[in-house]
Amino acid sequence: MRATLQSYNSNLLSYLSTNAPNATVQQIIGGQRIVSSVGTPLNTNPPSIYTYSGVYPIQRWSNQPTNFMTTFSISFAGVSQFWYTPQLQGQRVSLTFDSTGLAQLWLEDSNIVQSTNTGAASTTSVTLSVTHPYGGWDVTHNLPTDVGYFDASRANTYQRTNASYAILYGFEPSPQWLQERQQKLDAYRAQGLADTSRQVTTETLNVMGLNWMVQTELNLELLAQQLNQLTLHHHRFGRMAQELGKGYYVDAYLQEDGTFPNSGVGTTDFHNQTQVFDLSSYFWSAMEHGVIEQLQNSNIVASSTVKMLELALLRRL
Repeated sequence: MRATLQSYNSNLLSYLSTNAPNATVQQIIGGQRIVSSVGTPLNTNPPSIYTYSGVYPIQRWSNQPTNFMTTFSISFAGVSQFWYTPQLQGQRVSLTFDSTGLAQLWLEDSNIVQSTNTGAASTTSVTLSVTHPYGGWDVTHNLPTDVGYFDASRANTYQRTNASYAILYGFEPSPQWLQERQQKLDAYRAQGLADTSRQVTTETLNVMGLNWMVQTELNLELLAQQLNQLTLHHHRFGRMAQELGKGYYVDAYLQEDGTFPNSGVGTTDFHNQTQVFDLSSYFWSAMEHGVIEQLQNSNIVASSTVKMLELALLRRL
């Protein structure tokens, strides 16, 4: 199997080198894309939303109301923080625990909230929550109502001392976003900050986690094109962790996939939808250990579900 995959890889690289040496990943994958409006006069009318069949009045606004925004919140040690997702603006969200158990939540380099109420055990509970304005319409006030569709909340254990976490988030993470964060990390190091500083540590985790997010997104787009699916994430949240005695790991434990067939609503279409979900799960698991091994400068062997399956098979052989 390994030899076959290596052969496929060599054939693909040879084809790209010969037939598309300057193509972008998007050009190779294909699919839908936004057509540039450069040179086209901008619409001067304010945006509007039409309710079902135009029964209710047209609603207009100069800026998107918060009623139409997804929200994200994080709760830990008796404190919490709430954001509308546009407020995050691609900035680094990180959670750090020092040697005394002090927990601090950061947005870039601003300490948003902190707490010492993390308990005496080795771990503490952290809850990530997301809401979407899906599902209903308030006909009296002409506003959307959240009836709970795709809202999600999940608690997980975090190491309460000597640990750092980048809180991952994304919907369609792009290589450009990743490049911006890499430049931020370079800027910290250019300032002379040590590798052990909070800024460098958490931004390194952020780059590692975002690298995984970008790779998995590109993988999903590739699979979706092969099986005629339209990709969509309602949300993707989780953590890239560095814990004392455990090392690094990525854990995107709050995700909701909304990928849907582009070809129809028949049995084959939904079978392909399931195939994309199943295949992407295996690839994404492999990328959990792959991204760590790629970004370390030593011969580190990382683990994931797929890595464990590989090792188990090798032992049987």
